[in-house]
Amino acid sequence: MDTDSARKWMEAFLLLPGQGSFCRARQLLFLSAAFLAVTALLSLLLILLFTHSITRRTGALAEKMERLLGGEAEIGPAESGADEIAQIDRHFTSLAARLQEMIRQKYVLELEKTKARLDSLQAQINPHFLYNALSTISGSRWTTAGNLFEKRGAAGALLSY
Repeated sequence: MDTDSARKWMEAFLLLPGQGSFCRARQLLFLSAAFLAVTALLSLLLILLFTHSITRRTGALAEKMERLLGGEAEIGPAESGADEIAQIDRHFTSLAARLQEMIRQKYVLELEKTKARLDSLQAQINPHFLYNALSTISGSRWTTAGNLFEKRGAAGALLSY
């Protein structure tokens, strides 16, 4: 650096007493305003990045909730992280998995209950049918043993179904 530019730099930044102090004060004011503007822009940028991160993650969590309310069984993996949003997401995913398991268990129980009802009805129908078939056979009057054999064979064929 030459001596002239070094002297101007010292005058601009050190506010040496003497001539041009008003000009130096104006330059300092301009530099302060520029620094303040850059700091404000950087702060605004950081705030925007932070809020975008939060709204993106809460939006994803709300979308998972909507999918679960819509009846989808699989809502996706839990959000990783150690903050509150990740913790809420992990708990919600765990809750959704437990809900799906409970729905599956209830479905299996309903199937077993229906099967038990059908088996019970089957058990009630078979003795009743057998009783009616035997009553029909015993109530008939047969004149020959061959006719009795035919009716017993017919009843046996009906019971085999």
